[in-house]
Amino acid sequence: MKSVIINNVIEASDITVGEEDTSYPKEYMLNNYPRLHWKGTNILGNAVTITISMPTQSNTIALFDIEATEVVFTLKDSSNVTIETTTYDMDALTSYYEMTVGTFYQNMQRVPLWIDYTFLDDNHTITLDIKNESGAVPEIGIMRGGMSYNLAYNPRAGLQEGLVDYSIKKKNINGSDYYSKKPIIRTFSGSSLVSRDEEFYYILYRIAQLKGEEPLAWKVTSLGSDQWAVFAKLDGMPTGSHDLPAYSNLSWRLTEAL
Repeated sequence: MKSVIINNVIEASDITVGEEDTSYPKEYMLNNYPRLHWKGTNILGNAVTITISMPTQSNTIALFDIEATEVVFTLKDSSNVTIETTTYDMDALTSYYEMTVGTFYQNMQRVPLWIDYTFLDDNHTITLDIKNESGAVPEIGIMRGGMSYNLAYNPRAGLQEGLVDYSIKKKNINGSDYYSKKPIIRTFSGSSLVSRDEEFYYILYRIAQLKGEEPLAWKVTSLGSDQWAVFAKLDGMPTGSHDLPAYSNLSWRLTEAL
């Protein structure tokens, strides 16, 4: 693990959407179920604007299970002055996923987007202009925002990534195999070199002990693209060994939330 948004500061009242399907409201982005989506209504390929009022001392917003072709991120300060703007080509991200983990993300067009932005010591506004291809509405499964906690170092070499299949599998009475496809989710596990007094105990007592297995927005490593962003729970409590006077080795495992 490298980064985590421990406390989400976004509430439903902070979000204004240009349009939405009333059966899939903005509140769905703030629950813990990535497959229960907010949905727009525009099927013409036009952008839907989502405006988020952010409190002081925030520097990260993370989106998961996005179905869109493009997301334009704009950050404005309390005086409505634009600080930064970035366009994210979601087709490029889905194509990358197609090459790395198969066709699921390419077909579903649902990928994560982790945005670290300029720290502002004041209230500020984020706008997301999100659009999908013609004939399909834009969708977001999870939205989290706030101050991310960042470890000094990326995980050690040997970071592991895999999949867990929650499909129903059983043997029929005639000996044939029954298989009913259900979600297949990602897992990550590894170890991190952390400072003992600050990072090790922060992870153990400020995150693991207080949050337990509540799903949080994580960035596994800062290397590479948004493939490393995952809305996940700690799969068991992290453990560590104090191998050095001031540094410890922290072992952890993350399992993607359903």
